[in-house]
Formats: sequence, structure tokens, C-alpha cells
Amino acid sequence: MIRALRKPARNNKKAISEWDAIWIGVIVGIIAFFVSVIGGMKSMPNYVGEYQFSIINSAQKAENVLLYTHITAKYSSHQSIYSLAGSGGFYNNEKCGEYLGYAFWLTEGKKLDECFPDYRENFVAMLNENLNKHLRNYRGIAITDNYAVQLKDKSIIGIANSDVKIPISILSPEKKNLLTGAYSIKPSFNINANYDFDDYLELKEISGTIVQCLKDNDVSICLNIAKGIDDKFDWSLGCDKGVEKIIYDFAEFYQDCLDSEDTNCLCKKDLELSEEQISNFGLAGFEYELALKEDPLNKKIKIEVKKPEAGLTYNADTKDTGGWFPWKYLISYTKDGLHDLNMIFINQITGEDYEYKDIRGLGPTKGITIYKHEKEGRKYADFVKESGDGIEYPVPERNIKKPEGLHECKLKPKSAYRFCATAKNYKLTAYDASDNEIRERSLVYKFAVALPKAEATSGLE
Repeated sequence: MIRALRKPARNNKKAISEWDAIWIGVIVGIIAFFVSVIGGMKSMPNYVGEYQFSIINSAQKAENVLLYTHITAKYSSHQSIYSLAGSGGFYNNEKCGEYLGYAFWLTEGKKLDECFPDYRENFVAMLNENLNKHLRNYRGIAITDNYAVQLKDKSIIGIANSDVKIPISILSPEKKNLLTGAYSIKPSFNINANYDFDDYLELKEISGTIVQCLKDNDVSICLNIAKGIDDKFDWSLGCDKGVEKIIYDFAEFYQDCLDSEDTNCLCKKDLELSEEQISNFGLAGFEYELALKEDPLNKKIKIEVKKPEAGLTYNADTKDTGGWFPWKYLISYTKDGLHDLNMIFINQITGEDYEYKDIRGLGPTKGITIYKHEKEGRKYADFVKESGDGIEYPVPERNIKKPEGLHECKLKPKSAYRFCATAKNYKLTAYDASDNEIRERSLVYKFAVALPKAEATSGLE
């Protein structure tokens, strides 16, 4: 039965040829493997999805640009609103000049309309400057000088003039980026600043009222009138803090003394302050340094803040008055009072420094004294120290006894005033050089007015 079911045997040659094909295939595979190892791996460029991934990557970069632009526009807008108010509405004050850091809205020989700033145009210029400062070369993408700014209601709108193109690229087999196109966006922005630029028009109207009042009244009366016109602002005479308080207090005192036509007299300034004043002015815990340098050609003495760096200067008009003045002026306060006052002088011939060591705020002398006198037809204003019946100079050999008839200098009537109008219900986050901080602040408008000399008053500042 078994024999009947057996089939004829297959051809042995065919069986051998099948096994030979398998072994040949194995050998060829091994050879190919070694050839690939020895010759280096070959990669297939442009795998499936590589282009799509590069587009998604560029789109993400574009979203980052839009987000960064919006955040930058928001804080640049706040900074520009704050800085513009502090500069009296000016970007570059080329109209009527300034008085102790405050832009003139009215000065002798010019009307209010001639000096009043174009605050909208100046804001746009200031905003573009602040935007460029932060957008410059953002991660290799140039997005500066690209905005037409519009002020609409209480919003600030920035229309991008041109698109920003984000490159789309893939990595070649040689590990090089191959540009295949660009992802284009228009990074415009719309910031709700909740700010009314027409505040400037209200302030212009009120300042006109103040000017009319000053012709016949003391400045304190005029301030009260301003407060009664509009309860939107808190009004004050000057509002310097920190380093601004230091330089402009010193500059005003020095300039008023230089301007005085009196002679054989002393100009005095007490620099001791109460704890409340030190706190309000933000002076405690800092050492302030002013540098003074003479410009004899223009008859000026440049007063510059050296410490902390604030970019503040004032050019005192000497009117060809000579005299001893400090090369460096150093002052510091604790929260309790004046800590140190020191003036350093230079011998112009030898270059040797002289320290005014006795003025330390530890003894009875806690201020500045300037001795005004004449010699051989020329006026002098010397920084000195009053001591008993004598006047002490930076070098002992210059010390003198108090001359007969010495008195306190009579200053000229005040002809210019600095005003601050603080918005009661508006605050914003901004940087200020007075304390070198970024924080929430009140919005303060600062400006100055100068009366014709015939109408100068003896009002206080």
C-alpha cells in the first residue's frame, strides 16, 4: 500500500540550483554590506515630512515675532507716554529751550502757542525710537523702522510698513541650510493704552491761566487757582527726585548766585533735610557725584552727573564771573539726614587735588557757601567755608577775615517757574533715571514758564 502512494523522485539538478541561488544572494548581501561600510553611508535627501516640518518651524518663529512685537509695543508705548510727559511733550526740544531740566511752554518774547509742543508727532517719534531699541536684530531678524503709528481714541496702533519674512530652510546632506522659501507676516499691533493725549490741551489752557495770574500774584496763589480749575491733576512747583533733585538744586543755587548783581556778600544753601523730605525725594542710601568743568570760551561751567549715571547736565552761565569752584561735588544722605558733603578742587597750575575736608555734615556746616566779591574790576564767586570771623578757602594761604559790610547776597526776583501736574487716576510701568528702576509710576507732566523781566515776582519755588 505504501509503495503505491510513493511519487517519483524530483530532479536533483533543480534542487541544487535553488540552494545555489540562496547562497549567491547571501554572499552578494554580505559584499554590499561591507562596501557600504567602507564607502560611507549614503542618505536619501528630503525625507517625507521634512518640508512640512520646516514650514511649521518657520510659522512658530513668526508667532514668536508677533508676540515679542506686541509685548515690546505695549511697554514701549508706556515708556514713551511717561518720558514724553516728563519732557514737557517734546522729543527734541528745539523750540524755546528749558529751565533746569523742564521744557519752556512760555518764555520771554514768545507766546504760548509758539512754544507749545506738537505732542502727538513727538510721541510717534519717541515710540519709534523705543521700539527700535528693543526690536533691533531680534534673533537675526531685522524688524526696525517699520511702523506707521496712529493714535485713535485711547489706543495706539502700529501699522507695519512691510512684511517680515521668516526663512524656510531644510538641512542638506552636506549639513547646510538650503533656503526653499519664506514665511511672511505683517507684525502690526494695537495697544489699548487707556490714555488720553488731549491731557496736553487741558494743561495748556490751565498753564495760560497760571501765567496771567503770576503777573499780579504770588505763585502759591496761582497754584491754588490751577487746582480749583480741574481736579484731574495734582499741581506742585517742581517735583525732582533722586539724582535730578541733587543736580538741579545745586545748579539753581549756583546760577541764582551768579546772576545776582550784589557783591561783598555770601550766597548760602542749607543742605540738611528732614526725614520726610529725604524719603519723598528718594535720596537715602546713595552717593551722588557731580563734575564741574569750565568752558571759558562760552563763559559756561558745565555741571554733569557722574554717579549714578543719568545723562543729566546743566550749563551754568558765568557771565564772565571768575572764582573757585569744585572739580567734584560729592553728597550723600541716610534716611535720618545729611551724611556727607565733600568738594574737591583742582589747582589749575599743578593739577593737584585739594580736599575740602571740613565740610562733612558732622560739624555746624551743613551746606554750601559762595563768596561774591570784586577785584580789579572783575567779579568773583568763590566756593568757601564760613568760619567764625573768617572765610576759608580750599587752601589755607587763601583764607581771609570777613570784610567789613559782608552780608547775605540779594538774589534777583524769580522770573521762571517749574511746574508739575500729576495725573491722579493714571499709572503705568516705566523706567526712570532718577532711581534707575522699572516699576509702576504716576504720570507727571513737567514744564516751565518764564515771565517778562518786568513782571518777575518774588514767588517761592
